Amino acid sequence: MSKKAQKRIGRGGIEIEDMGDIELPPEVDAEVTRRIDQAEEELTATSVNFRWHKEQLAVVKRVAEMMGVSYQTYMKMVVYKQALSDLRTMTGHTGAVAEMLGSYDPKTNRK
Repeated sequence: MSKKAQKRIGRGGIEIEDMGDIELPPEVDAEVTRRIDQAEEELTATSVNFRWHKEQLAVVKRVAEMMGVSYQTYMKMVVYKQALSDLRTMTGHTGAVAEMLGSYDPKTNRK
């Protein structure tokens, strides 16, 4: 593919040259793909912050360590699982998440 290199000024006034598609070594390609996937996930992710007592967090960290996951991952797993359970209980739904969410009206707090 013959294509003239395009130059533009990037962040911080640095000149960036578009080299087109290039072949990367497999390990570099895998790392680049991983970072791109992570960046795309971060675009759709939302941060949640809250305060907890040290003792509560220590319990969560201990269980997470026993499960072999980070405490953040463990918290996400547990909160999501509990939320689905609560949603099923409140809506009477046993189906897919999308179906449950579609049946719930947060304004009236009813299905």
